Order: sequence, then structure tokens, then C-alpha cells
Amino acid sequence: MSTHDSTSSDSVQERRLLILYATETGNAQDVSDRVARVARALHFRSQVMNVDSYTLENLVMEELIVFVVSTTGSGVEPRSMTPLWNMLLSSRLPADLFEDLSFAVFGLGDTSYEKFCWPAKLLSKRLRSLGATEICERGEGDEQHPLGIDGALEPWLEVLAETILEKYALPDSTPIASTSKVPPPRVILQPSDAEADQIPSSSPGSLSAKVIKNQRITAEDWNQDVRHVEFQFDQDVDYLPGDVAVIHPNASQEEVQELLESLGWNTAADEPLSIKERLEDQSLPASLPDTFTLRTLFTHYLDFNAVPRRTFFQYLRDFTSDDLEKERLGEFLSKEGADELYDYCYRVRRTIREIMTEFRYVLIPKDYVFDVFPFMRPRQFSIASSAKEHPRQVHLCVAIVKYRTKLKIPRKGVCTSYLSVLEEGLAANTLYFGCRSASKDEHYGTEWRAYSEERGLAYRVAHSRDGPEGVKRIYVQDLIEEDSFRIWKLLEDERAWVYISGSSNKMPAGVKAALAKAVEKEGGRSEDDAKNTSAKYEKFNVLCKGIQRRLDMRHPPHSVHRLDKDTTGALLLARSPIWVTKLHQQFLDGTIKKTYLALVQGGQEKFSQTSGVVTTNLSEFDGRVRLDPLGKETKTEWEVLGFSPKVPLTLLRLKLLTGHKHQLRVHLAKCLNAPVLGDTLYKSEESEATRAKIAEIITLPSKPMFLHASEISFQRWHKTGPKRRFELRFRVPVPTIFQVICRDAKIPVDSAWLKGGEMWLDDEPWRNSNHLLLESEECWVSPKLMPGALKTSEGDSGTVHALV
Repeated sequence: MSTHDSTSSDSVQERRLLILYATETGNAQDVSDRVARVARALHFRSQVMNVDSYTLENLVMEELIVFVVSTTGSGVEPRSMTPLWNMLLSSRLPADLFEDLSFAVFGLGDTSYEKFCWPAKLLSKRLRSLGATEICERGEGDEQHPLGIDGALEPWLEVLAETILEKYALPDSTPIASTSKVPPPRVILQPSDAEADQIPSSSPGSLSAKVIKNQRITAEDWNQDVRHVEFQFDQDVDYLPGDVAVIHPNASQEEVQELLESLGWNTAADEPLSIKERLEDQSLPASLPDTFTLRTLFTHYLDFNAVPRRTFFQYLRDFTSDDLEKERLGEFLSKEGADELYDYCYRVRRTIREIMTEFRYVLIPKDYVFDVFPFMRPRQFSIASSAKEHPRQVHLCVAIVKYRTKLKIPRKGVCTSYLSVLEEGLAANTLYFGCRSASKDEHYGTEWRAYSEERGLAYRVAHSRDGPEGVKRIYVQDLIEEDSFRIWKLLEDERAWVYISGSSNKMPAGVKAALAKAVEKEGGRSEDDAKNTSAKYEKFNVLCKGIQRRLDMRHPPHSVHRLDKDTTGALLLARSPIWVTKLHQQFLDGTIKKTYLALVQGGQEKFSQTSGVVTTNLSEFDGRVRLDPLGKETKTEWEVLGFSPKVPLTLLRLKLLTGHKHQLRVHLAKCLNAPVLGDTLYKSEESEATRAKIAEIITLPSKPMFLHASEISFQRWHKTGPKRRFELRFRVPVPTIFQVICRDAKIPVDSAWLKGGEMWLDDEPWRNSNHLLLESEECWVSPKLMPGALKTSEGDSGTVHALV
């Protein structure tokens, strides 16, 4: 999606504004997006970036920057800002370092704290001392203002726009983009054939915890409900006195359903969606999955219980079809109606959900869902425990936010309401176990019964061969039918998840049929409706076929990364949440290494040497990755493994030295002029002609793209002996069709690269496996051998079910 008017002159298109934000909870990122909208109206090409992804060396090259800086704790900068701030404080920096830089700063803070907007003030002062020019007075948004941050942000944006226009005047023929028109949406959505993730992806550094205590510590008849909440982790957590815990809340299902109905989106609430296009100057939550539903968005990512900002009413005015509603919303947005808007919304803390029920003729296009509704922000709470006394626990003392205004319904805090209903311990679990005999093959029966007695597991077992001769055998599905009411309540009221692990023959179908019968009987549904309901549960991951292998099911697989849907290769699945965090950190540190095999279009004439390194800068634009001098630096190491003497095809080994979306595909297509065979996104007329020549000689399938993640490695510490790191490396097999093309093209290649099933410890052979699934103490490595966003991959040795 273009971020500027294509009719503008070249000089206008070259106008560039960098917006750097430093945030802990996302508020500064939201403000940065709004600055980008103003820049777009002024025909600037803007780029919004987290300050931790920008270096001092790059900063020196910039001409115009807007900094948006939050405040944490008692006047402390966000953690993402600390590395750059420490470099800026160096006494060795010359006083004229930023003499060519113009900048503006907007700080976010709370005047109830002594050091209000302190990081923003210090940054402004330091940049001026290094020669930079501050083009307008620093803005300071105050959470205590009646209008919140908007109280200072709206007038500051007007001043910023006026100042920028004075310094960077537009050509006479180029008008400022009209603010009365509806701006383009942040994203374009499209239906997706992939399954939607119902559980949010974990952000790197975040941890899951179990609530072991949620106790009210004020009297029941006291007007304030204060809770002592204790969280238990699977690993030690480090924190110091004065630190805060950041909680990511969820919305209640009842409120989500109410909102969906008021929006008219109820029938489409569970349809899988993905992003087709997005504005490059607007951000999205980092943990947003590739495929999602509207219900998932409002449960985990969008905050419809927030008090809206002024831009929300602008969208309502644009999207209502009723003249009276449009007139009233127009009054709210006028200068004369500012007091009326304050009384209607901000004084009484009216929420987005409540407002949507009043403006009944507003029809919001789904593409605008990320524009109209703010992102769900994590909340910070002071920690009320000591890491020395409780190394694997965090205790919070939380006042549940609930108060009255002139509105009939009490106001409630989003996160504290979420915390107040969290129950202690693990959620209720039910296990239906089927085997032939209690005395012969009831695996872990003693342990299951102990869990049933000590931890509340509901354990039901069917011994199909223990009954008298001639009596009907009892299977798991029979027990499910007996417990139909309980099953229905778990599915419908508790939104339970069902995992099926076992034979891939008749058992899964029998279980699904039993679940459908429970829905039909207890839910008052017709047979067809019951089957559709059961199918819906399965489609959206409520029914998940497990891995029938030697897996330690105390810790089901946890996804660590993804592959492009049209590629194949190694998938890293962590055994526990602890290793999810550790492996995520290794991805960030660059210690996880991946090696790819690629069949590329072009023969020996394309390669003047047999190895090399591609270095270039890339950025994403309009859903594609392109060469961009202002983009992120990327590097790929490549080596020729074999040329085809028959057709213009070459087999390459590729090693990622940096990480960027579509990095390998763009480096091959744009830098080596040798696109991956089957890559339809980065094809050219030349590559299409080459493919046609190849297809005349050997048979080419429509899929997959012949890019395969052959090896993946990570580091761990020796548990005995001298403490040092060593590398654990895995190689998975190449898909059969990949091998067939190499054979038909007569590419000479070492078979070791193709067979897989091998593991190395510091380059020494460690283990071999006859299975497609490789395993270590930390993880499993499962091959994805077919293209597509699949949960199930077909390979030569059978089916591997990978939770990806």
C-alpha cells in the first residue's frame, strides 16, 4: 500500500521523516503511528521504528527525526532506549555531531510522579548539546489530563505540522492531503485458508505463570477490593525492589460477543483472516499471528473497553449512515463541542463498547479494525515480593479498579478485572484414556490415579477387553457419550480445548462423532448443526491431533519460529516454556543458525565464482521486500553445491548471517539474478522464460517453492565439566520432489545433504534417527515436507504432526 500520493512530484516523494519511539507498554508506539498519519498528509515518506533497532551511526545520517519517549518508574527511560542513550552520553562525542539534524520530541508521563517526562527532557537537552536543532517546543502528554495524552498531543501535532511546513515547504502545485477524507486503512484483510491461532503468540521475553493464590486482603464489607495475587513460574525470575510486573490481560468472552453483535460482525467472527497489504508507516502488535479471527483480535489484541481518543469519533462520523448521528458526532469534533464531548465521554469514562451500542448506524469496514480500536496494552503493577525469598514467584498487591460515575453501570479496570477472576491453580482437566486391559496396557495408570486424587484430574478409563465374553466392549467414545452433559458444558461454557492423541485409524473419527452427539443432545442442535459445531471446534484448534511418538507429554511442543508457508524444512519445537524463552533469546542474539538448500533458476553462466556473500539493505513495502539503501542491512553466505548439465538449474547452500523477511528470496532474485525455482512473488520475465525452458525438458510441479531449511542449530551449556557453550545441530530430510528434480536435472550432489535424520555436537556426529522427528533434552526438530501453513506434514516415512 502506498504511503504517499503517486501524483506528487519527485521532490515531494523524497521528503523523509524518521519516527523513533521508546516504549514499555505500547503507548509511545501508538503516538508514533499518529505522527506518521500527520506526516503522510504533508507528503512525507515516514518510517516508524523502535529506538532499539536504530544505531548511533545511522542517527548521524538523518535529517529530520521525531522522538516519542515514554517514562517508566521514577523518571527512567524505557529499556529499549537504554543502549542508544548510553552511547549518546559518551563524553567522546563531538559537540557538532548532529549539526545537520532537526528533531522534535514528545514525551509521555504522569504528573503524579515527580520526574514527569524526564527521559524526554533529558533526550531533548542532550541532542541540542550535540549540535541538533529542535524545531518546535517539546510536547509532554500527561495521563492525569482530563483528555489523557490527547490533551497535549492534539495541539502539539498541529504545531509540529505548521513547523515542518515552514521548514520543508510543499511545491505550490501540491496541496496538503485533506483531513476531512477517510484515511486509508492500516491493513487490507483477506480470507485465509489456514487455521487461525486462538491462543496469542508469546512475545519474546514474556513468561507464562500459574496463579497459586488470589486472596482478598480487605474486609468483605470494605468499599475497596484489594487482592494479594501470587504467580508461580517454571524457572527462576530475576527482579529487584521497585521493579514492576507487566500483565497482558484478555477480554471476557461475554463482552467480546456483545461487541461483535453491535458491530454486525457476529456471523463472520470466527472466519480465518490474514493481512494482504499494510501501510509501511503504521505498526501492528509484534505477537499478532499470521492468521487470526475477529474474535481472537478482540479477546487478545484490541481494547474495546478503553475510553476512546478523539480519532475514534472521527471514524464513527465517517462510517455512520444516519444524518442525525453524523451531525452529533460532528458537534463532538468541533471546537464548540469540546465541552459536550468531555461530558459525554471523558468525564464519565464511557467505553468504546458502550458508545458502539448507542451509535447503531455505524458500519465499520473490517479493514479499519486496527484503526478504530486501540491495541490492548499490557499493564504494570509494582511487585510485592522478594526474588531472594521467592525465586520462582512474583507477588502482586492489586487494587481492583471499580468505581461509579453518572453512568448506571460501574466502571471497571480492564486488567484488574481480568486478574480478579483468575482462579488458583491449573484449570480443570479431564482425561479419557482407552486401553485393552487394566492389568496389561493401562500406561501410567498409577500416575493418572494419583493426579486424580491429589490434583483434581477427572480420570475416566475404558478397558475394552476386560468385560465378560459376549458383552459389548467399552471405548473412549462410549464414556464421552455417557458424560455428554459435562462435555457440552466444558465446550460451550468453559471453551475447553480437546486434544486427541492416539491411533490415526478409526479412533479420532469415533471421538469426533461422540463429541458431535454431545452437542446435538445437550445443546439442542440438529444433527447437521452438531456436526458443523464440532467441525468448527476442530477447524479453530479446539480439536488438535497430537503427536503419536515418544514425546514427554508433560510438556507439549511449543512453537519457537515459523517458515514461509511455501517453503519446507526444519521446525524447532521447544519441550517447555523455559526453552521457548531461551530459544527466543538465541534468535534475538543471532546464535541460532539456519542453513538452506535452494534450487535456483540459472546455470553456470550466472556464477563467476562458486561461493560468496551477498550484502545489501532491505525494507518491506506493499507486502514485498525490496532493495532499499535506507533499509536494514542483510547478509547471506552462499555456495554452489552443483550445476545441472541438462537444464539451467543450480543447487545452492545458503546460510543466513542476518534475519529479514524473504531475505534469501530477494538476495537470490535481485542480487544474484537467480530466483528460487517456484518463487512466484519475486519472479521476472527472464525467470519465467527460464522456467519454461526447464519445463520443456523435465517435469516441474506447481508447488513447492524449492527453498528448504535443511539445518538448524542452537547453543547450550555443558552440564558437567568446564562451563562452556556447545552447538547442537540438526539436519532434516529434503522433500522427495526436491530430490526428484535434482535427479532429473542430473545435478551432482552429496546424498548426505538430502537424507537428513542426523544430529551433531560441535560438528561431531552425536545421534542418528530413523524417524523424521529428531529430539534432544531441549526440543524436537520436525520436518515440514509439504508447502502451506499446515499442521500436518506428509513425508516418506508417514505423517508427522507438528504444532507450528
